[in-house]
Amino acid sequence: MTVLVFPRLMRTMGKLAAVAQCTDSDAETQRAPTPDEMSALFQRVAAAATLPAEVVRAVAHVARVLRRCPWLDGDLCIELSGAADASSTIVHLFTEYGGVRTRALPDVVLDLALDDIDGALQAAPELFAGQNVVSTRTLS
Repeated sequence: MTVLVFPRLMRTMGKLAAVAQCTDSDAETQRAPTPDEMSALFQRVAAAATLPAEVVRAVAHVARVLRRCPWLDGDLCIELSGAADASSTIVHLFTEYGGVRTRALPDVVLDLALDDIDGALQAAPELFAGQNVVSTRTLS
């Protein structure tokens, strides 16, 4: 298995990486990020990710941290959307609880085509094992 390391992205995700790697015993001593902190962090991480594989890893990392946040209710869902001919993709992170969807964080717009991100997702399915990840395309 090849592990890709993206130095620029990992520097940007320093705090996020520390929270994501904490164990259950560490969780009691480590404060969970607030919704505003997670939103700002997600915006910075998305801006730093410039390659499809970086985006996939960044979204997986954010999802891992979000699942540990006590203020998040329901199942975390990730939706990627974009027009078939567009060169940008919108990442929607929301929760689903009892059939009701609630936005977990504000949407992020990436300057990468949805097809490129889909390819990176298919190359690393283990990052989203057990997650609800959906790609949607709009007609142009």
